[in-house]
Amino acid sequence: MSFSDEVYDIVRQKLAERRRRAEEECERQRREIYLKLPQVQEIDSQMMGDAVKMLELAQLAMKGKDTSAAAEQLKEKNLERQQKRAEILRQNGYAADAPTPKYTCSKCEDTGFVGTKRCECCEALLKAEAAARITGASMMSECSFDNFSLDYYSDKPMPPQNIVPREVMARVLSICKDYAENFSPKSGNLLMIGGAGLGKTHLSMAIARKVIDKGYGVAYCSAYSIFAQLQKEQYSRGEDTLAGLLDCDLLIFDDLGAELVNQFSVAQINSIVNSRIISGKATIINTNFAIQELEKIYSERFVSRIIGSYRRLSFVGKDIRMIKSLEKNR
Repeated sequence: MSFSDEVYDIVRQKLAERRRRAEEECERQRREIYLKLPQVQEIDSQMMGDAVKMLELAQLAMKGKDTSAAAEQLKEKNLERQQKRAEILRQNGYAADAPTPKYTCSKCEDTGFVGTKRCECCEALLKAEAAARITGASMMSECSFDNFSLDYYSDKPMPPQNIVPREVMARVLSICKDYAENFSPKSGNLLMIGGAGLGKTHLSMAIARKVIDKGYGVAYCSAYSIFAQLQKEQYSRGEDTLAGLLDCDLLIFDDLGAELVNQFSVAQINSIVNSRIISGKATIINTNFAIQELEKIYSERFVSRIIGSYRRLSFVGKDIRMIKSLEKNR
């Protein structure tokens, strides 16, 4: 499962910091023990000498010498030293194996890997960091499929098409759940379209949350803020937001059309959307604007490309934020 290079770098730094702290604490305890219990330091020196002698015996054995008796004697002596050392430490309030690094994760010793496989602790850090870097990550923690209530959508037909909002939104919810549950970077694209306050952000956040839990890299951004950031980076070096938008497993554009529309933003959205369509990477676009309005903002060709490559989910009903506000003030 892939994450952005930036997320990987941050997690590597966090793991390295954990390991550094554990090893520094181990060294501090070693100095303390040697100061209080010089006999432990002496035993450690003897055991290091045993290791050197054992290596010498192994080299002689490779030359055909019979060193088995000497090696066995040395092992017995080394075992006696270990037992004596452990007893001294226990009698003085230390663990028998002190000092040893106390890593946050005993499985991988804070390297992030067990053999060639990523450790569970590393996976957890990657997911947490990916979530933390999402714009509105704090809101994401409050948005899930479980707390998306259909009760806010009317079960009465809504003119002029006489569609029933609750029925429509039940289908939308089901599609979003299925999309998140079976997500892969090739899952295809969603266009969430409808008026303000109808749950587009909530459901896209719920999808992001589920997809991150599955170990994928997600970039969530508001159109307004992302194009300002891209313009800021246009002539500078350092952060590469564009690369992150192109490389992530799932890109979610929130509130498309609400950004400051100019030649730069139109060119950027065209480039990002087209690049991800070509590479087959999943994208979700949320917008409050109707198709005809998007055509005026961008172009008929661009909107046609989206319609042809995205599954359209129409959100209907009344502004839920307004309903909740009215309920709160009653």
